[in-house]
Amino acid sequence: MSWLEKQLKTFSEAKNEGDRLLEEGQVEESHLKLQEAMEALDRLYRREHDETLKLLENCWKLLVDKNLELGDQFLQEENYPQAREHFQIALDLAQTKKDKDEIRVKMAQTGPERATTNLSNLFEEVERTPSSPEAIYNFATELIIEGHFPQAVTYFEKLVELTPEDADAHLMLANAMSDCERFEDAERAYGKAREKGSDVAEVDYRLGELQYNRGDHAAAIRYLNRALEKQPDHPDAQRSLAHIFAVGGEYEKAIAAYQAVLKLDEDDSESYFELVNCFEIRGQMTEARDSWLRATEVEPDGDFASFARDKLDSTASEGSTD
Repeated sequence: MSWLEKQLKTFSEAKNEGDRLLEEGQVEESHLKLQEAMEALDRLYRREHDETLKLLENCWKLLVDKNLELGDQFLQEENYPQAREHFQIALDLAQTKKDKDEIRVKMAQTGPERATTNLSNLFEEVERTPSSPEAIYNFATELIIEGHFPQAVTYFEKLVELTPEDADAHLMLANAMSDCERFEDAERAYGKAREKGSDVAEVDYRLGELQYNRGDHAAAIRYLNRALEKQPDHPDAQRSLAHIFAVGGEYEKAIAAYQAVLKLDEDDSESYFELVNCFEIRGQMTEARDSWLRATEVEPDGDFASFARDKLDSTASEGSTD
């Protein structure tokens, strides 16, 4: 007997027995059996939900990868408008901050002035003045923009050597190390940034992002909450916290967190999109429609606004209710 068949059998038998006991007036025994039936039903729902969520995540990833592939192809052909169009689609669909940052790096290469030319000029400046913190900072920052993260780490390390008391230099080094997935080195660098006086809330936010990227969601939540305790109006920390709750299926907490983001930034169309997803999963269609409507007002020409209008039309025609 398959897992699904066992759960259905458990549900059916427990429900029938619960109904029978209730008819006989055995309320407590009936309650226990019906509770057992509900638990079996909940297991079925959660498995179906998890499989659906994984399918959606795979579909989105395929769309992101395909648009990145097309963008890279057009970029190689120097067809910058087409490349930018596909990179923008990938950016709209990307789920993690790391993926979004990497796509923005690609988009930076589609502008009228080629970033690689700028990088070459900045490197020449470093060669002329190898002990100049400003020249090294400019070059390392451009390396990040163009996606050369390991090389950026090398130059931020030089910057830290030249300006050991500069908290921002330590923070930028830590960010670059995190981008390279050198998580332990990044943690030490964040600690140094804190020691030298870097903004504590920002350091905790970055450490939260680091823990999320290494797969430790519990630690990420702890750091992000610490960041928000120190700076309640930190929208990035609140947004990251909401995303982690949503990914973990804690939709009530995710909704509260996304609503907190929108109190800080009422024009954040991406948070409206994520908020609607949470409402839909919970079956709160009235709240979902309210968010769709707000999204059409915030960014009327955006892709999400167009999607929201279609959803509003379809639910209105269906006469949907919660």
